[in-house]
Amino acid sequence: MGLFLKQNEPRSQLQSKVAADLAERMNKRAIETNDTKPQPAFLDNQRQTSPLAWLWMLLGVVVVVGVIIILTR
Repeated sequence: MGLFLKQNEPRSQLQSKVAADLAERMNKRAIETNDTKPQPAFLDNQRQTSPLAWLWMLLGVVVVVGVIIILTR
């Protein structure tokens, strides 16, 4: 059994009803949990970058350049 759509209708009535029902359920669940946007778990324990991060990067560059110099001799 097929459902024919007119060319000027982008959605059928059933699709519109299902989309409205899903949106309503999402809104209800967000209100119940007091959470409008879910946060990933990896964002829980974040902290600011250390002020000495540039020193670690510089040290890494020096080590890489040193290894390249040693290997090319």
